[in-house]
This record gives sequence, structure tokens and C-alpha cells, in this order.
Amino acid sequence: MAGLYAIGTPAPAQPPLHGLQASATEMQDPVRWELGFQIQPEGCVVLNYWDPTCVAIPTGETKPTKSTFDRDQLAAYPVNPFVIESSYECDASGLTTTDFAGRARRQLEAVTSKGMEFELWTGGQQPNNPVLSTGATVIGAATSPLEAFALLGQALSNCSAGGRGTIHAPTWVVDLWYHENLLIEQGTRLVSRVRGDTVVAGVGYPGTGPDNADVDPGQSWAFATGPVTYRLGDIIVLPDTVAQAVNIRNNDAEYRAERFAAVNFDPCCHFGVLVDISIVL
Repeated sequence: MAGLYAIGTPAPAQPPLHGLQASATEMQDPVRWELGFQIQPEGCVVLNYWDPTCVAIPTGETKPTKSTFDRDQLAAYPVNPFVIESSYECDASGLTTTDFAGRARRQLEAVTSKGMEFELWTGGQQPNNPVLSTGATVIGAATSPLEAFALLGQALSNCSAGGRGTIHAPTWVVDLWYHENLLIEQGTRLVSRVRGDTVVAGVGYPGTGPDNADVDPGQSWAFATGPVTYRLGDIIVLPDTVAQAVNIRNNDAEYRAERFAAVNFDPCCHFGVLVDISIVL
């Protein structure tokens, strides 16, 4: 009969291969972080030098220390978590053949990386966290994809200890870099050939500029930061019973899956550049 179909099995929802969740480092803190926490940066350092054989020590002064750190750059910063959610709703007659709760869970697992990426770029839920589109040091004017990649890598080299960091861009920009043979694959990560910086192809990165300003077609911002870490809470599926899931007014059933998430980078190294595909190096 027209309009009546058996319920087939859909392809399982899957997260992006080289997104933030696959590229950044997941932290397993033993303490409860879901209400917020502070990070004391380890990579934000400035090393000072002195020559113990040639430095004359004036009378009354003490010998300088071997190395010191810039205390201003070591200030702790707060990180506030947010919640990522996904739901599945369908006619309640499907409860006998469809795993509503399992589907809501799988959908959340698939969308987690995109949700973290969008929040990290825009700060839509927690604008006081380190946010890609807020507070970056802008490098020059609009430039070609190739020059933008080089500028971001050099900016990370110049910053702090010059260690490996993270370059963030929407997938179409990363595709161009990959086509230019600038990247190699290391497991689930893309890394730059020279410095070994992690490159995130963010399906949740909108490409907007500082303070989330829109860009023209063919343009996108890209950012560079220190290493990115994230924390994910356990997935909670609601409601607890089938009776609670069913809306008797329309005979629909809905299950919802949610989890806490937090993502951050040390803000001492934070750079942005406007990529313009029409500019050729």
C-alpha cells in the first residue's frame, strides 16, 4: 500500500576523520571538571640567557638566575564547559523495531567533534573561554592559501618556546593545503611536513573572522594556536523509560543524548590570517 514502508537500517552516523576530536588531545582529569576549571599553562614560557663566564656581577648584586620565566604569561585562565546534545524523534510505532536510545547516542558521538569545533571557533556558549575568533594577532592582509600556511607556521615558531602547535581551518582550506603536499597523515591526524603542527580540518569551523565577522565568497580565516586539549563527559540518554519518551498527543517518541564538553588552548600563542583563494603565490 502506498505510503507504508518497512523500517530499514540506516548507515551509522560517523564523526569526521581529521576533525578536532580526532586531532586534539583528550584529557582524563580525575577531578570533576563539569562545573569549570582553571589551566596553568606549561607551554607559555620565555627563556632568558646569561653567560656565567663573561657577566660581571656589580658589587652588592646577586648572580642572575640561570633562566627565568615570564610570570605574566604563566597566569592561569578559566575554562567553562558546555553541553552538546542530539535527539531522535519518530512515530512511536517504531519503538518495537528501532533502537531509539542507541540511535540518539550514535548521533551524539558523530556530532561531538563538530560541536566542539563550532564552540571553539565562535564561543557561542562560553565566550570567556579561549576562542579562535576572539583575541588573535592578525598576520598581514588577505593572502594566498600557501602563504597563509607559511605565515601561521612561522608565527608559531616565533611564539614562546616555538614548539609544535595547532593550525585550524575549514575543510576546503585544508584540502588546498593537502593538494599542495604541505601535510602528511599520522594516524587520525594531519600534520605539517616541516614543523609537525597538527592541522584540524574543522567541519564545524565556519571560517568567519575576528569577532565572527562574515567573509566574502572564496575567503576564510585560518588560525594557529598552541596544542588543543578537550574533555568529554559520559553520554547520558534521556528519558529513562519508554512511557516518558512517548508523547500521547501525537504518538511520537523522542530520546535525547547529551554530554558535557570542554575545549581549550593556551592563549599566549594565537594568530589569524585571512585566506583568499583568488590570490595565487
